[in-house]
Amino acid sequence: MKEISRIIRFDWDAGGRLTLDLETAKETVKDSEERYTVTAKVDIADYRLSMKNKEVLPVHQLRFNGKLVAPGYFPEAKAEAADFTFDLSSWAGKLKGSLTGVYRDQGQIMAHYQLDSDVLLARVTELLHRFDALEQETSFGGDMKLRTSGYTEKDKLVVSTLDSRIKDFILYRQGKVLQDSDLALFTTKPEPTPNVEEAVRPLEKADSKDAFFAQGGGYNLIDTKNHRLVLRNLSLNSGFADIRVERIFLDDWQHKPAPAIKALQVNGRSDLGKLTTLLQQLGAMNPEQKFGGDAVFSLDLAEKKEDIKIAGTTSKGNSGTVKLDVDQFTYVKSGKKFEEKRPKQNCL
Repeated sequence: MKEISRIIRFDWDAGGRLTLDLETAKETVKDSEERYTVTAKVDIADYRLSMKNKEVLPVHQLRFNGKLVAPGYFPEAKAEAADFTFDLSSWAGKLKGSLTGVYRDQGQIMAHYQLDSDVLLARVTELLHRFDALEQETSFGGDMKLRTSGYTEKDKLVVSTLDSRIKDFILYRQGKVLQDSDLALFTTKPEPTPNVEEAVRPLEKADSKDAFFAQGGGYNLIDTKNHRLVLRNLSLNSGFADIRVERIFLDDWQHKPAPAIKALQVNGRSDLGKLTTLLQQLGAMNPEQKFGGDAVFSLDLAEKKEDIKIAGTTSKGNSGTVKLDVDQFTYVKSGKKFEEKRPKQNCL
């Protein structure tokens, strides 16, 4: 590397002892199509990586196993699609998965994906700081295990399954600290009745096939072209609340003053004492203030059909219900306690 650097200047510098095992094979399938299989095993002992003499990755052992099955060119049609599986172990954690049915359509990559990872968020934070991809005053910590699957289609990322669990999560931001010992975000399945072994979700009505898949085809969707976000059948479990997202549909998240909410269906439960701790950690409540009680809430909003004017712009607005039931409600401020023993109910 030093000899090459005399001729060509590199901003990146890597080191370590490399062991490489590479195998290739060719086979002819239907219609005389040739497909190639490339299998690679990479093991680098004492691996290190730096950029402009600044350490990016400290010395560690890096392992990579991969297998690619593809034609002798990048596939441009679904019938020619490639398959890729991999397993990576590095300083920040482990990642394995597959990309199947990979091809390019009008310059955009189409594929089905499946990922399984176990990473240390503190080390990921260090990498993001070194590439100036995250503000220095913001840091994450915890051990995150993530499993997800779905597919990409042009400007759309569809998430069909998700299971993310973080042990000992911690967030530092601008002097504030947020902690949660067990944080989980995962997709949920419909629960069968006692006399039914398998259950399916309620049918979704759509004007056309294109309209159905434009909203994720029943799954979670991130549409970067139309700035559309659709979340459905998600659960967030934490120390301060358990929240169930039946459906959130935002159309044009860049819309000012606020994105258009097509639908919002959320429900959950929260221990107000633990929620108080969270709000105090975030600086949203003073230490002398404290809520108590067990709260059950639900929001069910839908877009109105008529246009209304908000802050000089025209939008449709929303209508629906917001319910809140609080059992054994208490509020303490400056040593004074206000108490409501009966369930407190509000419906808007």
